[in-house]
Amino acid sequence: MEIIIVFLIIAFVMVCYLYHRFKSDRRDSVSQTNRVSGGINTVRVQTKLQESVASKGGDAKDKQVPQIKVEKQREQQVGVCSAKLSSGEANEENKSFVSFKKEEPYSVKLIPLLKADLNILNIDYSQQYVVNYDLVSSGNLEYPYLVAPEKGTWIKLPIQGRNGRRGFCEEKLANVINKYHLKGFRDNLSLFADGCPYEPDFAYIDVEKGIFIDIEVDEPYSGWEKTPIHYVIENRTNDGKRNERFTERGWIVLRFSEKQVFEQTMSCLKYLYQQICRIDTSMAIPSSLASVPDLKVDSMWTKADAFQMIQNKTREKMLGISEFIMPSGNSVTSSLVDYEEAGKIEDAIKSLRDDKVWRNYSEKGWWQKYIEERPNGKYVFEAKKKIDDILWVECDQAKNYDRYLRNSELQKHSKEARKLKEKEAKIKAENVRREMERIVEEALRKEEEERSAREEEERKKREAENYARQHVSSQTQTRTPSSRGYA
Repeated sequence: MEIIIVFLIIAFVMVCYLYHRFKSDRRDSVSQTNRVSGGINTVRVQTKLQESVASKGGDAKDKQVPQIKVEKQREQQVGVCSAKLSSGEANEENKSFVSFKKEEPYSVKLIPLLKADLNILNIDYSQQYVVNYDLVSSGNLEYPYLVAPEKGTWIKLPIQGRNGRRGFCEEKLANVINKYHLKGFRDNLSLFADGCPYEPDFAYIDVEKGIFIDIEVDEPYSGWEKTPIHYVIENRTNDGKRNERFTERGWIVLRFSEKQVFEQTMSCLKYLYQQICRIDTSMAIPSSLASVPDLKVDSMWTKADAFQMIQNKTREKMLGISEFIMPSGNSVTSSLVDYEEAGKIEDAIKSLRDDKVWRNYSEKGWWQKYIEERPNGKYVFEAKKKIDDILWVECDQAKNYDRYLRNSELQKHSKEARKLKEKEAKIKAENVRREMERIVEEALRKEEEERSAREEEERKKREAENYARQHVSSQTQTRTPSSRGYA
């Protein structure tokens, strides 16, 4: 029965996928047909008009029809404005001009967006890099959101290669980086953490200065799956664990909202360079970004907010697209392997993480919880000692040494427990002996009292009998003959 249900679910998913592919192909076919037919009609009109002009003695090249010339100029302007929009430079006039374009579906890109010369990674993996700066992390749940590593943290190095799936605004950000030839950016890297590759949307790397930044573009929901992501829950972001994977390996995590990148692309990059300048005062903001307005903050969203945005198609409306198309392409992360020297750093990270957990749990007395969550942790024996000491105190107060000997794993106080148990047994035996003596004495006393009572009772009985006999005898001796009836 379970196999049939699984089969039906797979069949349903395939039908939905084929339906959307059919719908998309049909739309593309119709739009292509319209473009072709429109182009043919334009050529026909232009040919007839040229023949008409030529028949009147004019030159077809010099006397183009005004409507056709305007249409060509409009097409050229649309192309220019589209390029400006993608690079983040479009002003309000350009945006309004392009707004007449028909919304098209958007498919996730599967290729590196930055130029090849920007993606070159030159790192000496035999060297050890350490965080040498202090940077304050964000205190508020708003974008831009920055999480910085602690000074002295070892830096885990990235490797070349990643899945390749891109978001709409990642492409826009890459276009600006490409246009202004901004150095240090990569978009084809992965960072292994706990054996799994994590993929920054973009990375800014300055190896010599030990600056490694994970740049993320956060959307409220995934385009195709329509699943809430990057939301706030219980006054914290649900990306906390992912952020920690980077910061404990010496990376800064810098998150922008998709809305910020879409509307303030240049300002996002300026904010990034402002943070870099705080780390290294010898750095300067690139001239292409210096005069750009500062980045405006954007509030984070809850899961409920994300569902509401899904219902309202907030992303689609903002990006000017009709829908998101199911992404295709194969993942390449399965073939990635971490570099050889990474094992030492991973071991150090696990040790530091263990120290942090131990300090936290020790303050709260969560010894058993530490053992359950980290059975191979380096403080397991210390936790067992703490548990053993607590058990010993409880058993000693209750004088229940058998309980300690039964339940103690370490038997740290077993010798003392046995001695005290023997002592306690002797005391108990002595108490029993004394109690038995007391009981015997009490029994003897009661028996003596009962015997005395019986003797007293017998004595009184004998006295009563003697008294009765004496009384009868005295009466017999005092009688006269007359009293017996003689004269």
